[in-house]
Order: sequence, then structure tokens, then C-alpha cells
Amino acid sequence: MPLPPLSPALQAQHSLLSHLLTSLRRTRPHVPFWKLPAHRVPTLHLYRHLLRASPSPIVTQWLGYKWRYGRNQTGPRKSRKLLEEAERMLGVFVRAREGGEREGKMLEKYGGLIYARGKRNEWKTIELRELQRLQDLRNRPIVTGAVTLGSPHNKPFPMLKPQPQHISRMISWRQRARNRRMGAQQLYMEWKDWIRDEARAEWALGLQDEKGVYAGHETEWYEPINEQLKNIERMFEADTERQQAPLTPRQIATIRAARRERVRNLTYQRQRELRGEVTRRLAKTLLQGPPAPLIAQWGERERMEDRIVRGSGWGGYAGEVKARKGMRLRDKWTDRRWARERRKLGLGP
Repeated sequence: MPLPPLSPALQAQHSLLSHLLTSLRRTRPHVPFWKLPAHRVPTLHLYRHLLRASPSPIVTQWLGYKWRYGRNQTGPRKSRKLLEEAERMLGVFVRAREGGEREGKMLEKYGGLIYARGKRNEWKTIELRELQRLQDLRNRPIVTGAVTLGSPHNKPFPMLKPQPQHISRMISWRQRARNRRMGAQQLYMEWKDWIRDEARAEWALGLQDEKGVYAGHETEWYEPINEQLKNIERMFEADTERQQAPLTPRQIATIRAARRERVRNLTYQRQRELRGEVTRRLAKTLLQGPPAPLIAQWGERERMEDRIVRGSGWGGYAGEVKARKGMRLRDKWTDRRWARERRKLGLGP
């Protein structure tokens, strides 16, 4: 049932209320206030007057920093607060230039504070840059002497520790791309099966040539699919070639140099340990030990001998314990082997 129409008096009252409320409704401008000339031109004039009235280069530099900071403020309240602060600052600059003693002392004081803060920030930046450099140096890739074997996603290359992120991301991207290709290949094969089934159904119904959509036109349907399958197959062949690619002579030379450097570093580390220095490797070795149930069955002497065996010294009682445990000093072992070879050849006792 339709509602009865409003009376003329009610219609007039509704029109009056609508007119009164329209002026109170919140409206959003189509153009942001920071793009309006009414805001941009006075702001630029204010900034120019501040630069001209600046008492020192330090304050001028600080004004440039505040200007760059205020350019990112898009809120009307924050922008108004910054502009009011800039107007007060301009008044202080003008009174100091005219000879105001209080304003001059204030600017001198704040100029020193700005200079000190700038120096502190400068040294903080230098410190952060140096810490970042040390972090990069600590995590720089090192050739370990091993080989990262080839795969469908990468050629063989010298193993790096830690592995650079761009190499890991490249391998990850190729893995995802290969998975996508395998999914597309499976989808294209399913489409070919569907076309084959449709063609067989039309042949069975006697719909071929002009009457059929698939029967008699299989080649036309297969052609774009076969083209895509050939492209995918070429990509798989490229993956196989990448996996079976040999190391280049330059990579082989790099790996051999890394292995020689590793032996040199381990030898030098061992010499430091024999001189009494506790290296990181030796500290980890000393912290290791047999299982707790076995240690619980040992006496004090056996525990002491276990600590001696894990140490780096070979002199005196430590050497005797290590020899009794079956350990051999490298130089002594070489001398014994050389003596055994001489006896085999009949060159000595």
C-alpha cells in the first residue's frame, strides 16, 4: 500500500531543513591544500625571508633541514603549527638583526646547540657506516674450496660461504619457473587429450570436415599447443645443459687456490694453538666431551686425561697421555714413517 503524499507544509519544512544542513555538511576539496597557490606562494615567501634573515650558515643549514622535513607534512594542523613556528622564528631573526640583545644571545645559544647536534649526528652517521662495513666484512662470501654441484637451476660453481643473496634468489626464481613450466606442460597435454576425445566422439557420430568442430581439424587445434610444448621442451633441454655444464678453468684454479689457502690457514691455526693461544676451534673442542652417562662412570683421573687429550699441548705428561691414547704428533709420526721406509730399503737401522 503506497504511503500518502506529504502536505505542502511538511514539504516546505523539509526543504528548509535540507538547505540549512547543506551548509553544515563537511566537504572535501578536490585539490589538496599544498597544491593551491594560496598556500604555496606565501610559504615560499616565508622560507625565502627566513634564509635571508638567517644569522649564520649553521642556522641556514638547519632551516633547510626543517624545510625538507615540513614538505612531507600533509595534515592541515601540523602544517599550520610549522608555519606559525616559522613566523615566530622570522620575528626573532628580524629583532636580532635590528640589535635586540636578548634575541642575539638566544640565537647564539641555539646556534651552538645546532652545531653540537649536527656534529653528534655526523659522528653517529660515521659510526653506523663503519658498523655496516664491519658487518659486511664479517659476512663477506668466502670460497671454501668445495663445489656447488650443477642442477637444473644453476651451473656448478665454487661454493661460497655465506652464499650471496642474489645467487640464492636466482636459484629460487628458476625453481619456481621450472615448476610453472611443468604445470603448463601437464595442462597442455590434458588439452590435447580433450581435443582427441572430442574428435573421436565427432567421428563416432559422423560429424567430420565441415560438420565437425574437432573431427578433421585436429592439426589446426594441435598446432598452437605443440608450439608451446616445443618451447617448454627447449627450456628443459637448457636446464639439462646447465646441470651437465663442466667447471671452467678459471673456476678450477679458484677452487685449488681456496683449498691451498685453507690448508695454510689451518696449519697457521695449529701453530698458534701449539704456542698456547686458545683459538675458536680449540675452545669448541675443549667444550666438547663424551656422553654424560659415560662421564658419570669415570673417576677424577680419567676426566683429567680426557681434558688433556682435548688440549693442544704435547709436552711432558700431556704428550705421554696422548701417546697412550693412540694420538700421534705430526712431526713424530713423519719421523717414524721415514725410519720405517729406510729400514725397508736397507739404508739404516
